Amino acid sequence: STMTSTEEKIIVVSWAGDDDPENPKNWTNTQKWIVTGLISTSMMLSHMSSSMIAPAARDVAKDLGSTSPIFEPLLTSVFILAYGKAEPTTWNFLSAFLYFVSIAHVLGRSRVVQLANVFYIVFNLLCAFAKDPNTMWLCRFFAGIGASCAAGSASVGLLLAIVGAPRGPSRGVALLAIPSLLGPVIGPIVGAWLVMNTTWKWIFWLTSIAAVFDQVGSFFWLKENTSRVISRIYPKYTIRWHSRLSLILCPTSPSLTHMILLLHPVFLLLTEPMIQLLGIYIGRLSDFLTVILTSIPDIFVVVYHESLGIAGLHYIAFGIGLYGGAQIADATQNELYRCLSARYGTTGRPEYRILIILPATLLVTIGLLITGTSQS
Repeated sequence: STMTSTEEKIIVVSWAGDDDPENPKNWTNTQKWIVTGLISTSMMLSHMSSSMIAPAARDVAKDLGSTSPIFEPLLTSVFILAYGKAEPTTWNFLSAFLYFVSIAHVLGRSRVVQLANVFYIVFNLLCAFAKDPNTMWLCRFFAGIGASCAAGSASVGLLLAIVGAPRGPSRGVALLAIPSLLGPVIGPIVGAWLVMNTTWKWIFWLTSIAAVFDQVGSFFWLKENTSRVISRIYPKYTIRWHSRLSLILCPTSPSLTHMILLLHPVFLLLTEPMIQLLGIYIGRLSDFLTVILTSIPDIFVVVYHESLGIAGLHYIAFGIGLYGGAQIADATQNELYRCLSARYGTTGRPEYRILIILPATLLVTIGLLITGTSQS
């Protein structure tokens, strides 16, 4: 469709009608559930991989001949450095997440997700064959790059584009929260028992095997749903800059469009103070999460002399806190939003939803203090 401007005609890419079978909202319920399951599995594996190696870090260091005190924490954190917790934070603004998001708008979400999953599988598998610490760190870093897409905007966009699930968007959002919250918890529990009964290499073999099965399913079922890529109206574009990075599409050069789309996230990160502040805040929370994930084995194995498998079960309490906190925060912020909107007689402002950050940050501080003092 087109609309007339005082300067030129603006071309809007859209579906070929409300009944277009390529539109993901017109997919059958079976298709929606299959895609939801595939993407949720991919996200779960990505989040599990970030922390699954934590209980085995000491065994990995011994087998690779590393005596460095930074090897064990870096084994987890180097993955998260590239993975970035799928957040465009200031401490990892060069992470692959930013670029996968942009590339997905150019090449299509489905293609980018599948290519990134293959990238993850290859380097995650190579971790099991590493012979020295440097090779292990390098493979973990590149595996994190691939995983960053599986848990990033490309996968989220695929899922939300089909309204999450057949029963509506709320169910889809709930399914999105499960892998991201429980993945870092289930991973160390499984990893601890694998190390006790087999070898740490099975951590990488098992996740790679599961990712291969998920990739095969994605190849057959994960259809493209980016309107820019599959729409029957696909003109050539250029992008004209307006205030605050707003974009208007008009026909000329596709190469300039692609360049702008690739650089757009970086421009937003460098020019938007709100994104920078939230990035710093979320980055610090990710740091705290990494500290807890890597400290639990040492706390309960070294200080309390528990077996590695039993120590891994303490991640369950961590998972209950993550999931329970998310549910409480969701209900609380919705109620605050409703009450403040009614009190001030407005339609609501985004700032009403972030008030929950203050008590939540205080709880994080209290939890870290209790964790530290309980070791003495």
